[in-house]
Amino acid sequence: MGKDPMAYFYRSCLITSMVTLSAEFPIRLVQHKATRLYYQSPGRWTSSLTEAIHFQDMLSAAHLCRQQHLDQVELVLNFGQPKYDIRLSLNP
Repeated sequence: MGKDPMAYFYRSCLITSMVTLSAEFPIRLVQHKATRLYYQSPGRWTSSLTEAIHFQDMLSAAHLCRQQHLDQVELVLNFGQPKYDIRLSLNP
């Protein structure tokens, strides 16, 4: 065959980890700009990513912000490390 079995193994691990990563990330959140707290429920904010609402998509998050009249918030795509976060401001 001429193929290195370890190269195949490493490639399989890489593909598996990429599928796992894409299933978990990004986490879509709403964060208050001043307090840096994440939206949890009406009137409740949290510093914990696990307690915050994880939105299925960014449009759902934006709709909630409009419905709840949330000011000074941004949509956050979290990729597991804050340095990789992508932030989209909804209002000034």
